Amino acid sequence: MKHLLITTIAAVVLVGCGLSSSGTHTVSTDQDRFEREINGRKIEYRNWIITVDDNKKIPIEKKKSTIKIDSTASGKVYIFVNEKQVYDE
Repeated sequence: MKHLLITTIAAVVLVGCGLSSSGTHTVSTDQDRFEREINGRKIEYRNWIITVDDNKKIPIEKKKSTIKIDSTASGKVYIFVNEKQVYDE
């Protein structure tokens, strides 16, 4: 019984970790930057520009902002800036 419980918990953790990923970042100055890899996509923020896979560039307003990155189990990535969607695939 104990082995079954441990196996079940491990399966839930492994499946849950593989389903989706997300992150939230607050930026307010030129020096703020981050880089994340989500579902095989490289997402970088620097100098008020969000870059996806080194080719899609999304400029944002030069003010304090909250950037939220969500992804789905199928690998789609969504980016929101101050709750407004600025990128999806």
